[in-house]
Amino acid sequence: MSNVKIEGNASGTGTLTIAAPNTNTDRTLTLPDGAGEILTDASDITSQAMNGPAFGAKMSATQTFSANTWTKLAFNQEDFDTDSCYDTSNYRFTPTVAGYYQVTACGRIYATATNPNGINLGVYKNGSEEAIAQSYVVSQQVQAGLSMARLIYLNGTTDYIEAYCYLYGGSGTLGINGDRTASWFTAALMRAA
Repeated sequence: MSNVKIEGNASGTGTLTIAAPNTNTDRTLTLPDGAGEILTDASDITSQAMNGPAFGAKMSATQTFSANTWTKLAFNQEDFDTDSCYDTSNYRFTPTVAGYYQVTACGRIYATATNPNGINLGVYKNGSEEAIAQSYVVSQQVQAGLSMARLIYLNGTTDYIEAYCYLYGGSGTLGINGDRTASWFTAALMRAA
């Protein structure tokens, strides 16, 4: 590989030269700013973020519950759980690495209700709403696919996330399809803190 050279501004300050590493393990880039700062080796970044906690969970069966109350979704089967941070009894993810997690929840939701107004799918952090997806209901029998994704900071010790659903207005029942291709809950570390 040939050298790549980026020249500084007209005053002559700063030159950055990028060249192929001398060996397969030489990945350190030193910036010539006078302070001698060294960027982190790429393999360290990979081990912190790319190999951090992640999980994917699904339901073993369709879940039904009443309207007008937030109900935790019973994602009780793991597709994967890289660091054993997902609890299939409490349906809760408590990662052991502090950082920013991409969290997704999806549900194929159906409702048989009288005068319903809408359906919410939410992710809770430490027992409080963190993100909500909403679908308005226009008839008494409804099927809706709701999904949501959000980047959420979790402290790596006590922070946890859970998925909830809510049918508001009217009365009746709400169900979440247990099909793993239609309803799921996942999170993965995107950047360590």
